[in-house]
Formats: sequence, structure tokens, C-alpha cells
Amino acid sequence: MSQLPTSSSPSPLAGIGKDVRVAVRHLLRERGFTATAVLTLALATGATTAVFTLVNAVLLRPLAYRAPDELVRIYDVQPDVARASVSLPDAKDWITRSRSLSGLALFSQGNKSLSSDGEPMRVSTQRMNAGALRVLGLPPLLGREFTEDEDRVGGPAVAMLGERFWRKQFAGRPDIVGSTVRLDGRDHVVLGVVREQPHWFGDSDVWVPLQPDPAQLPRGNHFMNAIGRLAPGVTLAAARKDLASVVKAIALEVPEYQHHGILVVPWVDELLGEARTSLGALGAVVGLVLLIACVNLANLLLARGAARRREVAVRMALGADRWRVARGLLVEAAVLSVLGTGLGLLVGWAGSAVLRGALPVRAPALASAVALDGRVLAFSVGLCVLTTVLFGVLPSLLLAKGDLGAVRGEMRTALGHRTQWLQSALVVFEVALALAPLLGAALVLQSVQRLLRQDPGFRAENAVAFRVQLPGERYPDDASRRAMLEAYLPRLRALPGVSHAGAVNDLPLGGSNTNGNFSIEGQVFDKAHEPAIEYRLASPGYIEAMGIPLREGRTFEDVDRAGGERVALVNVEAVRRFWGGGSPLGARIRPGDGEDNEPWRRIVGVVGDVHHAGLGEKPRPEMYYPLDQDTSNRVSFVLRTREALAPLASAARRELAAVDPGLSLFELRTLEDRVSGSVAAPRSAGLLLGLFAGLAVVLAAAGVYGVLAFSVAQRTREIGIRMAIGASARSVRWWVLRRALGLGGIGIVAGLGGALLLGRSLERLLYGVAPSDPPTALAAAAILSAVTVAAALLPANRATRVDPQEALRAE
Repeated sequence: MSQLPTSSSPSPLAGIGKDVRVAVRHLLRERGFTATAVLTLALATGATTAVFTLVNAVLLRPLAYRAPDELVRIYDVQPDVARASVSLPDAKDWITRSRSLSGLALFSQGNKSLSSDGEPMRVSTQRMNAGALRVLGLPPLLGREFTEDEDRVGGPAVAMLGERFWRKQFAGRPDIVGSTVRLDGRDHVVLGVVREQPHWFGDSDVWVPLQPDPAQLPRGNHFMNAIGRLAPGVTLAAARKDLASVVKAIALEVPEYQHHGILVVPWVDELLGEARTSLGALGAVVGLVLLIACVNLANLLLARGAARRREVAVRMALGADRWRVARGLLVEAAVLSVLGTGLGLLVGWAGSAVLRGALPVRAPALASAVALDGRVLAFSVGLCVLTTVLFGVLPSLLLAKGDLGAVRGEMRTALGHRTQWLQSALVVFEVALALAPLLGAALVLQSVQRLLRQDPGFRAENAVAFRVQLPGERYPDDASRRAMLEAYLPRLRALPGVSHAGAVNDLPLGGSNTNGNFSIEGQVFDKAHEPAIEYRLASPGYIEAMGIPLREGRTFEDVDRAGGERVALVNVEAVRRFWGGGSPLGARIRPGDGEDNEPWRRIVGVVGDVHHAGLGEKPRPEMYYPLDQDTSNRVSFVLRTREALAPLASAARRELAAVDPGLSLFELRTLEDRVSGSVAAPRSAGLLLGLFAGLAVVLAAAGVYGVLAFSVAQRTREIGIRMAIGASARSVRWWVLRRALGLGGIGIVAGLGGALLLGRSLERLLYGVAPSDPPTALAAAAILSAVTVAAALLPANRATRVDPQEALRAE
């Protein structure tokens, strides 16, 4: 007896190639639908890919250091300064007395002039102690790092080049080690090349030895950044406890140190903290945009399914099983996803280049953010699969149920009440998702406006400022620095159109600052709570050039020179805090505590408060000394003019070259640019959030429009009957708009929780506005409601133009 051949069940993937060909034919036949779907998906996946490209470059790529989790940033804590730089005696005590640190790297940022065949070039420099690179776990790319002998006072003139600077300025020459570069007029032997540290803002062009002089660096002189490496087996909590005990021991020996503390934070958090906040918020927003796009596409597929319902029913009536039909529909969604994600990859590659220039993050790692490496490509593939699932599975399963009624032409219910309810729920969902980025953008941009309305304490209009670094080799003492200022300032004041010109060591909103203790004659303070104040060294004309108001007394004059009476100015905040609001004129003050030998200075004037650290920071007590009596190697010049600012740049450079051809000026900007630049981080974040919020709102509006247009098309007979029995165009229009308002209102209420969560995540970028600010939330809700109504107007007007006779005849 012969045995019948057994038939094995076909593979679930059998015929997949045919399904792809059929899907492509369908999509080519429906070009309008295909173009809409692909463009929607490309925008959403492009935005997501662009942000992920930046996240990959800044947050996911491994740091350059060995065991970065063992590195900690250490700050000195003062009563008015939560995170202060450290002094050399502090650093020595921490490393010698603590058991938790295996090493300590010290850095001090600055600038030098690199002499070449042309005009001197300003280069950023980083002074570091011997063994600093070993502590960081960052071996030199070429050569070696500094030795203890090279880091001593009066040590040899040696330098290391930063990797980026070496590649750009010296074309990556491998024989650079042993050659010389001329810095500030002195030849330095190049010992090696420091590897690029793309996550660290302190990555510099040139690195030189710290070469500190302990005799000239008292404990109160805070100027260094400290990065320590934890000893093997030591936890962060144990290190904090150990170093706190060291600080307490120092306070017992140095009474004026009792008001100091110490802060130990993970170095990785320092490097990536700002980036995590900014990129995390952007990632959350573009994730919402992607969800909204997928919801839109799901609605499009559901609406498109109404026209194909008869086709699906016929196929199933002829024997096609549900899985085969669902697979064919899912393949169409997959083809759309591949096309949209492929186009989105190109959009994301171009968008990442735009985003990296607008982001508030300022890490060099962003320079390589446009590279599409394997991780970005894998993310794009995952995105393609995810979007296919998000917008393709549910419509495919619903349409694959089949309905023989569709074969007989019963199209009144189209996809059925359940599917219509699902479409409405999806619209509510995307409106809810759109509210979060809209509220976040509104909060941040409102904060920026409040910051810009904040009075900085000086007149920013019609003024320009720039910096000049005086090399220590050519300007080693007070006399040489005074001579330079006495030669240069009169030239600046004589420039056409200049009404005032002055100089200062630290400009407001410039990121640099000097502070310390001070004494008031006749007042005794508790050693543990000595007053702290910020120091400014200013020339005659500086207060006038900045437009800082004089509240009492006088400003500096030409008589306030070295050898004359020591004088000082204080600000209103210092008067309020230390003199109880009374007049301080004639009182005498001096830097340091009462045991220091600093000369007393008579207060001759009171000036207005200046927001030195930032527009969002409260003014701190300040005192000004004449720059001729206490000089500085770093000097900023301010020019106030009655005429155009542009010609001043070339004129200032020309006059500087006449005084010293080896000097260069840099950071030349108007004061208005400085004020505007001080809010660059929140402004950039707000604009980016606004961009993505706009995209989310447009997609949500498209979803509202699509559902209402579909609803009007499917209820043509009902609308025709209503109008035939006397319904007015206004009532029909209101019937459509009422549904839009209902969907939008439910979505807004449902989305408030998520919107408030996003607002709280942006709290560090906010100023003068709470994350749950009711007026801003109401404004965002009103905007979204208006957009929802606008999206419903076209379907509503179309409904009023339904001809009752035509509608009935069509049935």
C-alpha cells in the first residue's frame, strides 16, 4: 500500500518577497498617501537620529581617561561661593594628610601669545603640576609629561601641545618633540603632545608646568582646579568623610580657615552633567515627536483601510488566512518605515550639524557629532523596527479581521464604531504628547526674556570690550604693567568717537572672578565668619565706560596712583551687608584678615551693583582698587563711543601694536553681545525645544485634521439628512468643531502631568518662573487648543458644503 505524501505547513515567511512587491505596487499607486507617510516619518526619525548622534558623541563614547569613575573634582567651599577654586597650601594638605587620594592633578587655565612669522596668535593654555596626566590616566600621545624638576619655581621653559592644536597648527608633525615654540616672547622646548579630551572644557592648545612659588601663594589665593584619583578600594562617601576631617584639622591650625569647607563630586558628573540635562531633555522631546508621528501614521493606515476593507474581505472570502493578510499589510508598513527611516537618516545627519551649533552644551566632543558610526546606524535600524511596530501592527490586525458585509458594499460603518473610537483615542494621545514640549519651550523662552529684562548693573549699549594678556616674562612686575597701561589707555581715549575708556582685571559676565576675605577698620568679626568680598582692579574711566552708576562720593581719578593714598570703591550690596546701609565714605578697609600686613584703603565712593557672575545670580559684595596701585597680568579694556563700533576694532589693534607689537587682543565683543551671550544656554535650549515643539504641534494638528476629515467623509449621509431636515451650516460646523474641542480638551488635560514632569527636568534652565507656572501652562494649553480648532476648520467647512440630494443619491 503506497503512503500518501505528507504536506508540511508552509513557513511563516514563505512568499515574503511577493508581499514586498505587492506592497511597493500599492504604495506607488497611492503616491499622495505614500509621500505624506514617508515625509512624516522622515521628519520624526530625522529629529530623533540627529539628537541621538549628539548623545552618542557626547554621552556614549568612552571617556579618554583610565578608570574615569575613580576621578573626583574637589572644590573649596566658602560662605558666599559654593564651588570655589583651590589654593596651593590646600592642595598640599589634601594629598599629604588624606588617605583617600592616590594622586592630585592641579590645573590653572590662561592664555599666552604664540609668536610666528605673522601676527602673534593667542592660544589657550593650561598650567598643570608634574604627574597630572598620570593622575588623569591620560598618557601623552607623543613624548612625555613634566617632571618634578621641571615643575619647580624657576624651572626650564618647557611645554606640551594639545592634540587638536598640534594637528591644526603643526600638521601633526611626529618630529615636534624636541622642537621649540615661542610663547610670550620666550622659547619653550616641546616635550610631547597631550591627547585630546573632547569632553573637558579645559582641553587647551598648549600645556605648561605649574611652577608655583609657595612663598607667593598664600592659603587665601584660590586659582587652581583640582582633580583627584581615589585610592584603590576607597568609595566616594569614604573620600568625602576623610577629606572633611582634613579640612577640620586645617581649621584648628589656621583659625581664619574655619568658615571653609570642601566639596567632592564625581569627575564624570562634572564632565557630562550639563550635557545630560540638555541632551536628555531634547531626547525626551524628540521621543514624543516620534510617538506623535507614529500615531499619525497609524491613523492614516486606519483611514486608508476603509477604502481597502472590501479588498481584504474578498481575499479572505477566497481562502486567504488572517495571518497572510495581516502580514501583507504589515509589510506595507515596513516598506514605509524603511523609506522614512532611510530619508530620516539623511535628515538626521544634516540636522546634527545644525543642532551642535545651537546646543547649550559646549563640549569639543560635538565637533565629531556628525560622524555616522556603527552605533548610530544600529540605532537607525532599531528605529525602523520600532516605528513599524508602533504604527503598523494595530491597523494590520484590525483590518485583517475581514467582514463579508464589505463584499456586499455595506460601507456605512466603514471601519466600525470601535475603530473610530480608537482613532479618536489616538488623537487625544498625540495632543497630550504635544503639550509637554510646548510647555517646556514656553517656560525656557519666558525665562530668557526675564533674564534679558534684568538690569545687568551697567549700560550695555554703545560700548565694546576686549582682553589683553600681559606675558609674565615681558611684564614681570608692577612697574612694567603700569607703563603699558599708561601708554595704551591714552591712545584709546584719543580714538575718534570714544567718550570713555577704562580697564579692569575681570569683566562682568566673563566667567572669571577673584574673591577673598577683608577687614574693616574698627570692626571685629568672628574668625569663623569673616566677611568675604569680590575684588576688582579698575583704572580711572572704567566705571564711566561701563556705565555703572555712581551712588555716592567719586570714582577713581588720575591722582589715584602708586605712591599716593590707597583708595577703594564699594558697591551697594557691600554697603547694605557690612555698613547696614549707612554711608561708608571715609571708612578704611584692606584685603585679608586683621593679621595681614596689607595697607589700609580709604573708601571714596559707592557704585551700583553689577550682576558679575550672571544675570540670574544675585549681586555680591564688591570692592574696587585702582589698577595703578594693584596691577594684573590679565586686563580687559572697555570703550564707550558716540559713533559706530565697527572701526574701533582695527583702531584698537593698531594702537596696541604701536605700544607692543608682541601683544594681541582677543574676545572683542560689544557689551550687548556679552549680555546676550550670558543667556546663550537657556536661549539655545528654548529655541531647540520650540523647534521640536512646533513639529509636535504640527503633527498633532495633522492628526486632528485627518480624523475629522475622515469622519466627515464617512458621515456624509448623516450630514446630508441633517441639512435636508433643516440643520443650518452653522450648526453643522459647530458639530465638527465641538468634536475637535472635545478631543483636544481631553488630550490637554491628560497631557498636563507629563508636561509638568518635563518642566521640572528643565528647572536648572529656568529663572523667575516655576516649572508649574499656571499662566504659562494656560498659555500653552490655549495655543494647542487654537491649533486644534484651526485644524478642524477645513473639515468643518467641507461638512457645510454637503449637498443633501447628492449624499442621499450616493447611498
